[in-house]
Amino acid sequence: MNNSLNRSITVLFVCTFTYIFSEVLLAPFYPVFFEKVFGIEDLTYTGFYIFICRMTVVLTAPFWGFFSNKLNIKTLLYCGQICSALVCVAITLTQNVTQFTIATVILLLFRSSFVILYPLIIQLGGEQRRETIAGTYQAVFHTGIVVSSIAGIWIIQLDNPLNAFFIVALLDVLQFALCWSFLENPSEMKKETKEIPDRTKPVDILQTSWILIPAIGVIGLLFQFVHNLVRPYFVSYVTEAGYFGTTLTTGGVLFAIPSVMAIAALPFIRSYAKPHRIPLLYTVGSVLLAVTLLIQGITNSLPLFIFSRVVYGFFLAVTQAALELYLFNNSDPEKIPLNYTLMFAFANVGLVLAPLTASHLVEEYSFASPLIMAAILSVFTLAYTWSLAFHPVLAKTVTRYQRST
Repeated sequence: MNNSLNRSITVLFVCTFTYIFSEVLLAPFYPVFFEKVFGIEDLTYTGFYIFICRMTVVLTAPFWGFFSNKLNIKTLLYCGQICSALVCVAITLTQNVTQFTIATVILLLFRSSFVILYPLIIQLGGEQRRETIAGTYQAVFHTGIVVSSIAGIWIIQLDNPLNAFFIVALLDVLQFALCWSFLENPSEMKKETKEIPDRTKPVDILQTSWILIPAIGVIGLLFQFVHNLVRPYFVSYVTEAGYFGTTLTTGGVLFAIPSVMAIAALPFIRSYAKPHRIPLLYTVGSVLLAVTLLIQGITNSLPLFIFSRVVYGFFLAVTQAALELYLFNNSDPEKIPLNYTLMFAFANVGLVLAPLTASHLVEEYSFASPLIMAAILSVFTLAYTWSLAFHPVLAKTVTRYQRST
């Protein structure tokens, strides 16, 4: 692989890191943020706000995937980066929660263009490097979450946490500068990349696409719903006196543990996330995710809680990588960005529903109830996934994976 291609992939990974960092910067602290900045004490507003944000991404992300097949991808990235930076500056000037929410929606219209970063890296890396790139992506993704969670602890304690959006604007400008200076034309690089023939692909790729995208999309929806159900009120859960009563800083650290373990999972994903092992990895990972979520929701022991967070984080990365690799391995290489953004749109429906459901569970029951519900739904998601194995086309795909080895 030539130096310009490696350099471009590195630039795209840097852009991915800065994107994730800015996305997660305030995410664990939204209830505290709305109360401190706008005086909103109603916990349900956090759920409403996240609902509006996710719905925006659901509606806009597929359009960026479609445009990636029609227009120059560098132009799309430039547009998203510059417009995002300008809107972030405008957000720092908002005077009330309504202005803030409207400005955030406008911001997400442009930031949803960053969804094409991951499939573009997969395209450029080629089939022979997919497991390595998928593992690296998970490491970069979760490194962004860890660093962002630490920075968020500092940001939320500022007199005016809205200033965080100045940082986000600067990161968007940094992305633009890197892409302008070092990113080669992706369309030209893809022509130079020689793909190794993939014996695992079904004969009828079109038929598989019609079946695969909705099927794996629903799995993605359920997967994201389950694992985002626990996020909005996690810090509130561990800092609540009736539970663990930790400090805000400790809560942020506990929130970040799964992301640290996702980084540690990189070598495992590189070595073991081969096509024929994906069903097994997904199954074992899903079972362990259900068990560790249940432990987090019912235990009174902080050491056991921390241990369950460690195991949960490791297998969350493994399971998500397995799901994404299954999609990539069964997609026409030229359609990877479009297929990924379609699956991403399905997944964001889960992200839309999760905060609303979490708000209801917290209001009606307790801060622990989202974790317990997530554990139950993890088992349901695994059962639904295996029910798809009886579909003739998808079953044939798995069989071909096994024969190829």
